Amino acid sequence: KPVEIERELRSIRQAGELREERPWRELFRPGLRMALVVGVGLAIFQQFIGINAVIYYAPIIFQHAGVSSANTAILATSLVGMVNVIFTVVASLVVDKLGRRPLLLWGAIVMTVCLVALGAIFAIGPNKAGYFILFVLSLYIAAFALSFGAIFWLMSAEIFPTRVRAVGSAVSTFANWVANLLVSVTFLSLVNAIGQSGTFWLYAVMGVLAFVFCRRWVPETKGKSLEEIEDYWEQQRYRAPTTTSGAK
Repeated sequence: KPVEIERELRSIRQAGELREERPWRELFRPGLRMALVVGVGLAIFQQFIGINAVIYYAPIIFQHAGVSSANTAILATSLVGMVNVIFTVVASLVVDKLGRRPLLLWGAIVMTVCLVALGAIFAIGPNKAGYFILFVLSLYIAAFALSFGAIFWLMSAEIFPTRVRAVGSAVSTFANWVANLLVSVTFLSLVNAIGQSGTFWLYAVMGVLAFVFCRRWVPETKGKSLEEIEDYWEQQRYRAPTTTSGAK
């Protein structure tokens, strides 16, 4: 009957308005809770893999590696920064072709290998290894720019439905900055406590955990509509964590 149809439509509209008024509560409901975990997890691993410690303290790293001139160390740091810019642009060109998830996985692998190599260099003795460290750091930065550097910000918007996107992205961004602060203020303390090699190996462990996290919980969002992504999160309520490559 027309009256019953109108009543049903009104109840649907009211339910939608209620959801819009309570985005925080909506974000923590079972169907979207995993999206929040993925957003915050990517935010934390983007920093805990050590990227900003490397960028902020690159001149010190080069000086410890035997680069005697402060100007040369700063120049090497500038080159590393250029690598970051160049490969960030490359990431924007290839992310829709290669997919988010493969780039995250390969980025975690390459970054972990680079961190292990850096730790080994400092364990053996970094003197005269300045150019090799420059190469390894550049490869590390390139892998970051192609993966976590660009894709975290992209996926922090893609994985949340429109009605909670602002809140979800805000929580993820907040987690990212907190992790950034923790890494930045603890780097020199870690170096003093466990040495340069131990610090880089600790970040390498974070790289392994980042790989496991992305492989197990991060879905592929390439070519998926917001509705398909939301349906994916709803489906995850009823199944165990999966290693499939994308939202079904």
